Amino acid sequence: MKEQAKAIREANINWNGAYPGISIYRPKYGVVIHGAPARAINFNPGYEETDEYKSTIVEWQAENENRNNANITSIKPLRQKAGTERKKHQSIIIFMDNAEAADRCILNNFLIESQSFRAEKYAPHLWVTQCYKCQNFGHIVKNCDKEEQCGKCSGPHPTAECTSNEHKCANCHGNHTAWHLECPARNIAGERVQASREEQSPLFCE
Repeated sequence: MKEQAKAIREANINWNGAYPGISIYRPKYGVVIHGAPARAINFNPGYEETDEYKSTIVEWQAENENRNNANITSIKPLRQKAGTERKKHQSIIIFMDNAEAADRCILNNFLIESQSFRAEKYAPHLWVTQCYKCQNFGHIVKNCDKEEQCGKCSGPHPTAECTSNEHKCANCHGNHTAWHLECPARNIAGERVQASREEQSPLFCE
């Protein structure tokens, strides 16, 4: 099966447009850069590309050509909500269309404005995820089929509508918010994720 798939890829057949509404799926390989200077790229709330966004890709590709020879397809913040205040440093995801290039960035670091930044494999399933609808760990809002719980008081209402002055975690029932970094329930979720992370390779091609 692998040999057949490889033969099809190497046949240079133009499948785009071969069937109406169908295009080739091209996998993306992302690496995460922590602590990148926020001034280096402009993200707008909808993650839409702007002229500055496109020029940033060109600049970063040129800066990393000799070291990583990476073809960058897109860039986006790791976490950013619309309307939040910009910080001086930010965690970002750099997507490439080549697994080997992504691995080179992980092994050789990634250059931004002549600074060398450590890169790690983007594997969201190996990070702690939390739903901000029900506050449980292990899934996100778009996949949630549970009842809503407030992240501040654990009541049956959206967190944004909470009027309580007291905090009660929806997971461990402690006197803190559901997203508190020292929540015992979050620590348990983190231990499970860490165990899975240690079993997997930090590279794409291994």
